[in-house]
Amino acid sequence: GAEAEFAGVVDVIGEQAVLWDDDSLGAKFRLAVVPAHLKDAVALVVGIVIGAGIFRLPSLGAGNTGDAQTMMLAWILGAFISFMGALCYAELASAHPNAGGEYHFLDRAYGSEVARLFAWARMTVIAPGSIALFGFLFADYATQIWNLGDTSNAIYAAALIIVLTGINIGGLSAGKWTQNLLTLIEASGLVLVIVVGFSVSAPPLPAAAASSGSQGAFGLAMVFVLLTYGGWNDAAY
Repeated sequence: GAEAEFAGVVDVIGEQAVLWDDDSLGAKFRLAVVPAHLKDAVALVVGIVIGAGIFRLPSLGAGNTGDAQTMMLAWILGAFISFMGALCYAELASAHPNAGGEYHFLDRAYGSEVARLFAWARMTVIAPGSIALFGFLFADYATQIWNLGDTSNAIYAAALIIVLTGINIGGLSAGKWTQNLLTLIEASGLVLVIVVGFSVSAPPLPAAAASSGSQGAFGLAMVFVLLTYGGWNDAAY
């Protein structure tokens, strides 16, 4: 038959992953039978958004704001920006459903050159940088539990990345259950931190000179805040 270029849109019908082309006559080609469910997609996005950064980055953001009010302002502002961005992506994904996500949006808006540049940056810088960052965040805590020496952080980070990569290479089912478990652990840990924060009184701190965060320091705090909120855009894929 005639050859056609397919946009790569992934649809889910029951438990079957289907590839179809929104520019064709609607023909659908079954790729594989996989246990794909809405709860798995939700767990994936929630796990990405919460991530390990919530247990480390807030302290870095607080250190650049100067006082509690400014710190809360940064988190509220970051939540508003992230929520607006998520709404925009929801509208884009509804109007132009495609597994390419941001690549597809940029291709339609600015052309293939810009889209390919973004794809290259995501493949070589954005995604690997995030993996390395959170690998070392995990390693910082693991080293406090069991120190492996001068290269303890590097060993833990590399081991985590290798293990998770192997699980995902092993198949969709293994990756899905691992993601669901890690999301449950992350969410439970966050709830535990909140409960302890409200139920345990902090020891009195020595008087310190009041410091007012500068505009530059507030901007740096917003970097940590938005990095912590980051991940909602991955739902577009």
